[in-house]
Amino acid sequence: MDEKICKLSDYPEFYNSVIDLIEQSFSYPSHHNFSVDFYPLMAAENWDNCKILIRGSKLIGHIGYLPQHLAFDSFTLPVAFIGGIAIDQNYRGKGYFNLLFKEIIDEITQKNFALSFLWSDKADLYAKFDYQLSLGVFSFEAKNVENSPPEEFKKTTFSQLTDPQLAQIKDCYSNATKKLIKVIRNDQQWNALSKIESSDIFIYEIENQIIAYFIQSKGFDLQGIVHEFGFLNNLGK
Repeated sequence: MDEKICKLSDYPEFYNSVIDLIEQSFSYPSHHNFSVDFYPLMAAENWDNCKILIRGSKLIGHIGYLPQHLAFDSFTLPVAFIGGIAIDQNYRGKGYFNLLFKEIIDEITQKNFALSFLWSDKADLYAKFDYQLSLGVFSFEAKNVENSPPEEFKKTTFSQLTDPQLAQIKDCYSNATKKLIKVIRNDQQWNALSKIESSDIFIYEIENQIIAYFIQSKGFDLQGIVHEFGFLNNLGK
């Protein structure tokens, strides 16, 4: 029986099997869920960009990408963030990874994405496809905010934010990234971000105005790590 590559949107009955396969491949802890930690990638509205390799009723592999736009000043680029790459352990070493990865690269190229990114510690593997390390990872030794956050900041979640508070968070994000390369977020993308329940958000308010925030944790790979922050110009005034 021949294998075929399909959109997950055409075979939604494989969704749970896809999540199971990814979690098994990444040795995901039982108290985390890939569909929550990477909600924007695995959300139903992105299933057209999630490719599965199947043989009859058997799922062999999955790879997905999330379309985004990067911006710097007035310059924007369409980019693709690749993730959820997994091959069933019984089918590894048979060329299925190359088959799936080339499929996604061909699609990204045909759709004129300027760049594509993936997060991996397997640089040699992806060098075969002309992927190179593009950014360093900077870490700073600081106070343990997980157990003892700065007293000015209040811990909450996106789901607990009011509409005015979310609007203030967006203002902080826009201000903090004005002179940086940033991901452009529309309302739908902010909503998708809020579905990542494994992340905590810490807010600093003065007179009911959020003037700074940071987001900590996401799944098990960023547990306890601050991976986003934003602020207004009047911070500290």
